[in-house]
Amino acid sequence: MGFAMMPGMSAGLARIPPHLTSRASSITNTAQRVGSSIGIAVLVTVLAAQVRPAAAQAPCDPPPAVLSSPVTHRIAGVPATTQLTADQVCTVLRAQAAASSQNQRGEAAPPSTGDPAVDSFLKSFGDRALTIAFDRTFAFTAIITAFGFIPALFLRKPPKSAGARPALEAA
Repeated sequence: MGFAMMPGMSAGLARIPPHLTSRASSITNTAQRVGSSIGIAVLVTVLAAQVRPAAAQAPCDPPPAVLSSPVTHRIAGVPATTQLTADQVCTVLRAQAAASSQNQRGEAAPPSTGDPAVDSFLKSFGDRALTIAFDRTFAFTAIITAFGFIPALFLRKPPKSAGARPALEAA
């Protein structure tokens, strides 16, 4: 945001007469706050949209202790006597990740299941999926920044006025 706001605000304020600087300053302050709010809303929306595809692409390789755990059977919704495969467990986890991104519970970590092996696996799977989602959001932000940097290169410097130079030297 600094790449876009700073050149724009500097160019705008440089053309303002000194007696109107206080009014222009309050307007730029308001514009910065509104722009920041909109930018954050867009980035959160992009991040939330990336959770489902990131969970689908995150590596998922549950160890045998997780596959045989009764807790995993309960999460998958199958009887404990059923033999679970890694694909079944991963499909259930990906579906739950997609559902949790839609209901927005606001939980920072999955609830504890009571089985340390399952808890560790769930945390690592969630961390990998979120890492992919954040990486994609960062790439989106970098692309938007690059597009915003191009117009900033074409901003003209304001002409120097004779009255502004002595005031700057005195300060």
